[in-house]
Amino acid sequence: MKTHFVAAAIMAALLCASPARAEIQFMGAGARPCSLLNANAAADPAQTTTTMLIFSWVQGFLSGMNAMALNLPQKKALFDLDALPDQAQWNHLLAFCQANSGALIATAALDLGTKRMMKRGN
Repeated sequence: MKTHFVAAAIMAALLCASPARAEIQFMGAGARPCSLLNANAAADPAQTTTTMLIFSWVQGFLSGMNAMALNLPQKKALFDLDALPDQAQWNHLLAFCQANSGALIATAALDLGTKRMMKRGN
């Protein structure tokens, strides 16, 4: 239950953060707005260098969140990284970013993780 709270707290902090503050908290593709993904959107995440970079960052970010969670007292991963095929993950990111072009890609990643890949029992 506490790991679920940690994920929810991180999501809330991202959603409430100002863009300048969010850029300090994240580096790489996650610190960029969804409009970057929208401008380079492709049906397949491997179609362009930009989409490959964004998708790789998202998967690495969720993997890193799992690594962090394993160091908490509960020692449980937050996300089931095999819950969705890559294409379904990409489609979720595209839909989120199209609906929220000003949101950070990191926020899109957390939306994917918390809505589609959260481990049961967290």
